[in-house]
Parts: sequence; C-alpha cells; structure tokens
Amino acid sequence: MRIKAEDTMALVIDVQERLVPAMKNSKECVRNIKLLTEGLSQLHIPFFMTQQYTKGLGMTVPEIQEGREPFSYYEKISFSCYENEEIKESIQKQQRKNIIICGIEAHICVLQTAVDLQAAGYQTIAVTNCIDSRKEEDKAEALKRFAYEGIMTATYESILFELTRRAGSDTFKSISRLIK
Repeated sequence: MRIKAEDTMALVIDVQERLVPAMKNSKECVRNIKLLTEGLSQLHIPFFMTQQYTKGLGMTVPEIQEGREPFSYYEKISFSCYENEEIKESIQKQQRKNIIICGIEAHICVLQTAVDLQAAGYQTIAVTNCIDSRKEEDKAEALKRFAYEGIMTATYESILFELTRRAGSDTFKSISRLIK
C-alpha cells in the first residue's frame, strides 16, 4: 500500500521537558522528530501534538515547538491518545486513513495509541527512529508488538520521501535539503 499525502495525518506524542531527558536516545529522537515534523509541514500534512499530564511532565520541548506559532497541543491523561475524546474527534474530522505516529514512550503511549488507531481502522505507521523509551529493551518489545498488531513501521526519511512521491519538484528539493 502506498502512503499518499492527501490520505495522511500525523500524531506527535508526549515529547515533553521532563520525559525527554530520561529517554535512552533522547537527543537523536528529538532531532529526528524535528526533521519529521518540518518535513510534514512542508508537505502540508496535518499533525497534532499531545502532552501527558503537563502539570507534572512539562511542555513539549522547545526544539519541537520551534516554528509552530501559535503552538498548540492536546492535554491527556490516558496513555492512548485515542482514548481522549477531543483527540479522537480531531483525528476523525481529518477524514484521512493513514496516521503517522512518533514520540515517547514507545512501549506505553505510542504503543497503546497505535494499537487503538489500528483497531479503529486507521493504517497506522510508527516512525521507528522517532520513538524512544527509557530502556532499549522496552523499545525493542514495542517494535515486536507493532509487527504482531500489523502496524507498519518506517523511518522519517523513508516516509517523507514516500509522501513526496517523485524527484525534480520544489517539494523534493526542500525535503532533500532538510534530510541532508
């Protein structure tokens, strides 16, 4: 199945100030999420950001907020984003069948969201180099569960180029500059 821009949206899950420092590969993950979200913006792919219990875990890290004026997010306390009615309604209103997900932690909020989205009939794509956990084995187990549940995986580069579709356009040049 080809992933087309007009059928796709994205969800950036809980990349927050007090969570990020505890992640195993936090700097690389944040860098990759920033590249992914910049690419999605250039491709005009709508995406939502969530924060888990902001009062305790802080705001989305500044690197991810950067360039998103005004910055907005969905507050949640459920691990699965899809159990939050406001997020669920916003996703449904997009009327797109594909949803790219990234964020932290891979084995908790990202996994539970992916499973719920897949069960709701969405083609869910987990961006493996844009998810992280505190422990490497937890991320590894999340990747196994994605496979078991039929959740597609990709890297940020592969998904951005698939959404771009062809070389030679201004969009391709813009995405290529971003990736390099």
